[in-house]
Amino acid sequence: QIRTSKNFNVATNGIGVSELYNFANSSSGLFTAANGILEQRRIGGYADVTGGFRNFIYLHGVLRRDYTSVFSGPKINFNDPSFVTYGGDVSFIATDVIPGLKNSVIESIKLRAGYNRNGNDNLSAYSLQTIYPNATGFPYSGLLGTTVGNTVVSPDLKPEIVKTGELGIEISLLKNRVSLEGSIYKQSAEQQILNVSVSSAIGYSSYLINAADVTNKGYELDLKVIPFKNKNWNILVSGNYSYNTNVVNTLYGGTGLKSLEYQSPDELASLNAEVGQTFPYLKTTIFQRDDQGRIIVDPTDGWPLRGSQRAGQGSTLPKNILGLGFVASYKNFTLVANAEYRGGFVVYHDLGNDMSFTGTGINTALYGRDQFVWPNSVYLDAAGKSVPNTNIAVDNYKAIYQGFGDVNFSRGFAGVGEVYVSSGDFWKLRDVSFAYEFPSSLFRRGSVLHGVNVSVWGRNLVTLLPADNVYTDPEFSNTSGNAQGINNTLNTPPTRQLGGTVKFIF
Repeated sequence: QIRTSKNFNVATNGIGVSELYNFANSSSGLFTAANGILEQRRIGGYADVTGGFRNFIYLHGVLRRDYTSVFSGPKINFNDPSFVTYGGDVSFIATDVIPGLKNSVIESIKLRAGYNRNGNDNLSAYSLQTIYPNATGFPYSGLLGTTVGNTVVSPDLKPEIVKTGELGIEISLLKNRVSLEGSIYKQSAEQQILNVSVSSAIGYSSYLINAADVTNKGYELDLKVIPFKNKNWNILVSGNYSYNTNVVNTLYGGTGLKSLEYQSPDELASLNAEVGQTFPYLKTTIFQRDDQGRIIVDPTDGWPLRGSQRAGQGSTLPKNILGLGFVASYKNFTLVANAEYRGGFVVYHDLGNDMSFTGTGINTALYGRDQFVWPNSVYLDAAGKSVPNTNIAVDNYKAIYQGFGDVNFSRGFAGVGEVYVSSGDFWKLRDVSFAYEFPSSLFRRGSVLHGVNVSVWGRNLVTLLPADNVYTDPEFSNTSGNAQGINNTLNTPPTRQLGGTVKFIF
């Protein structure tokens, strides 16, 4: 028998508070359980028109209006809970418009252009209302306890607006043995909705606002080549490349705010929206340095001093992505392989900091527990002038008990975030598979079994990393969404997968 109590879990509408039954409020205290009900509605109307002329030019347009329950409700007093979407695109086959372009090399050329304006509520149900979840540790001995949610919502919150323009070209060559597709695009995301960190002294830990206007632009190329093909063989080689930047233009309605922190797993690092920088932008604590960039040490113990503020390390968003594909088939055998490169970004390894704190990190392996002079370091004399450090070694006692894990995180390997920033670049052999399709002649006409396919495959087979990344796969993150670029010891380590499949066709 399950005993539940009425629980004020959601302040639903400003008129009253709904009474919800929640299994988490079991008064027996003999088990842990939870349940929840979320309801969200969106109603839309649209018109969509497509037209063509002589089969070589096409026009398309769309207009729609959506209403969302997330921005609606009695006495919520938010803006109009609706947004308008519209867009259009045009495409034409240039080799049909100008027949002289077509020859023994050029099979076809297609040009296209498009523009869209999209709205987005980007919120879960009840995000604009105060919620009252169970407090930590409750129910306790049959007693219920609720607490107010940790997020305060801006009264001026509006749906996000995304405007996108794109130009593209598609070229087919050598009787479709070579195909090339390219596009260039620009996307403007206005009024982006973000949960930003605020001082808990106000009673909340985060503030939901239209935090940023961001411009995303780049280009993409896709190439497919069939270098060899006959009755038995077919080989396809493909490659695609994209370059992308995502720059923050303004923050919080152009109020002059230059930086906004939206995730900080510890004191040493944070992910930020920074005006003029690619989003997300990583900042970490750093060593104190002189005007020549040399690390300043404490002359009493030889350990570096930490700077008073965090400094930018770069974006955690890859700028360059290159994908390579290979497909080879011979009669009923097929081999498929895919590889990928990503580069132009950085990663903060919080797990490296944890390992240094416990004395198991790479720095412990490099320096051991012996005294050493910090490389390329200086100390300040009485006049504040930098003096090259050639003989002040790190204090041996502090090397063991503080330097690799200073309890107040002010110095040492475990106290400075820049130590755990590495390039995020990598090459990966994403997957390889080898399959065999049994000949159809083996299956009699009218039989129940029509075919059998056998395959073996491997995923995440090889990962190549730069020398400064001694920690883990850069794609592993402590959370999802915009917070990519920080990992920790709670992440599941990357794994290699091997397997096989047998498919029967009836």
